[in-house]
Amino acid sequence: MNEVVIPEPQAAKGELCTRCLQPVPYGSGRCACGQPYSSRRYVPLLIGTAGLFALVFVLMLMYYATWRADVLSGDVPVDEAGRAPEIMVDTSKDDGKPTPPPQPEKKPPLNEK
Repeated sequence: MNEVVIPEPQAAKGELCTRCLQPVPYGSGRCACGQPYSSRRYVPLLIGTAGLFALVFVLMLMYYATWRADVLSGDVPVDEAGRAPEIMVDTSKDDGKPTPPPQPEKKPPLNEK
């Protein structure tokens, strides 16, 4: 009588009960011995997501720091219209007489008849 022994399928790592070391049925919240069981398969996904958010945050900080450094190291724009008037005016060509105001090319509309 040759008996053929069929090996039981091995439970995946992490699917054994911590109390009785028996395989926990898939999707079950408790083992056969009554010990509560929760799967921890989401932990690597959670760690990866947190790492991705941390990487994006660090990249945004680096971009902001380089942008701010470029803005602060740039030249200051000069406002030509806002310059102060010259204090010392060249008067060597002036003969002492005030210059008359320029005459308008057309007569004002109120003086027409």
